[in-house]
Amino acid sequence: MRLFPDLCGDIERFDEFRKLDHHNYDISTEELTVNLVNNLANTEAAVVLETPNHLFIGEANHEMTFGGNGDLVLVHQLIRQYVMANIQIEFSQTRDRKEVIPFVVGDSIDKMKKAAQVRFMID
Repeated sequence: MRLFPDLCGDIERFDEFRKLDHHNYDISTEELTVNLVNNLANTEAAVVLETPNHLFIGEANHEMTFGGNGDLVLVHQLIRQYVMANIQIEFSQTRDRKEVIPFVVGDSIDKMKKAAQVRFMID
């Protein structure tokens, strides 16, 4: 709640994604919190690079699109990775806070710019 107090609203205001299930962004009960934690704990990132001040978290994409997985709580892959990385930094044992920098690697810049998730993350 502290790191992403209005993530659901931010996604809805972007107005390029399908309708969200609000309960997926709600941590008011233990069951909902457990669902979100399990979803984030199993998030994979294709590329992770760390420097003293930054955590670069990226996704490589060849011919597939950045789709949403309706079986997951945070259905949008790039958003889920960004949230997971920021929470991981928050709970790290180091005193130094790193900035999370999301990125994508792909064959076609034009194709990448058409992906709603990429545009949302840039926005």
